[in-house]
Amino acid sequence: MTDKTALTPSSAPSGWPSREALKFVATLAKLVAPDNPAPAGEALTAMLPMMRDIPTEAWTSRDFLDRCATARKWGVPGYAEIREAWRGWHTARKPAVRFIPAERLPDRIEPTDEERAAVAETLRQYREEIAAKQPLQPRPPVGAKHLSPQQLRAVYREQLRTEAGPFANAALERLKILDAQYPEPPRER
Repeated sequence: MTDKTALTPSSAPSGWPSREALKFVATLAKLVAPDNPAPAGEALTAMLPMMRDIPTEAWTSRDFLDRCATARKWGVPGYAEIREAWRGWHTARKPAVRFIPAERLPDRIEPTDEERAAVAETLRQYREEIAAKQPLQPRPPVGAKHLSPQQLRAVYREQLRTEAGPFANAALERLKILDAQYPEPPRER
């Protein structure tokens, strides 16, 4: 990486990329392109600004380097391949989830009678306001609603009249099945 446009610790804002990241990129470039590592190093260096969140421990890890070198499908590993190697490396090292032991939890403080009464009064007022705005109407009974064959025919014919393409074809097929199962009674003249 002798290109003058390559990032260096002194030319990068706020000290990024770090020396560890640049050393990692140089080593990875030599691993994936041993005959000509300069173009590989330039391609990898161009991705470094997008990988600021990867900690120094990863850049100095031989395991992460191995994961990146083997993650590539062809040539220099891409950003997605490096991110996938990072996820695998991080997952293998992230600490186990810890729970607060029950004895360290604070005791639950029960509400006082005054607090309970205040909550009950607030709920009562809220229910009264809602009831004043929207009087309760009886709800229809819950259950399945079955259509008669005549009602289904009307629905399918309406779909045939208003729909186009595959929806109309589906309605026509359903109408044929319905006519086969429940023949339409003859119309009176």
